[in-house]
Amino acid sequence: MQGEKIDPNPFQKALETIGLFPTGNHLIKRVVGVGGDHVQCCDGSGRLMVNGEPIDEPYVLDPTVIRDREFDVVVKDGYLWVMGDNRGNSADSVAHLGDPGGGQVRVDDVVGIAWVRVWPLNRLGGLGEVDAFDDVPDSPPS
Repeated sequence: MQGEKIDPNPFQKALETIGLFPTGNHLIKRVVGVGGDHVQCCDGSGRLMVNGEPIDEPYVLDPTVIRDREFDVVVKDGYLWVMGDNRGNSADSVAHLGDPGGGQVRVDDVVGIAWVRVWPLNRLGGLGEVDAFDDVPDSPPS
């Protein structure tokens, strides 16, 4: 029936209650650049570059999908550059390059930190530490 609101199933409602189901237009993205960082696509192998360092991202479903989406940004202080792990279908900073703010997200707009993956079920578990950015040099002083 048109206009009828469908209540979520009990499992979904339980996940929502403890913050494990996205509500209120919240999106979960990976922070790949902070204020002052130079983020660009891509090196000769199609890898994301941060401050001149190519990033190997084993958590990305298909890292090659950004090869054709060139970008070269310096993240403003107080902002973040975020990208989804499913980059072929992600409303991330790259997808919003043409919007006001150029795809950058204000740090003050961040409401939490993800610590567990609940979907898809075959990838259920804690997110753990990521060392992909360990070799990235600090951003040059502005």
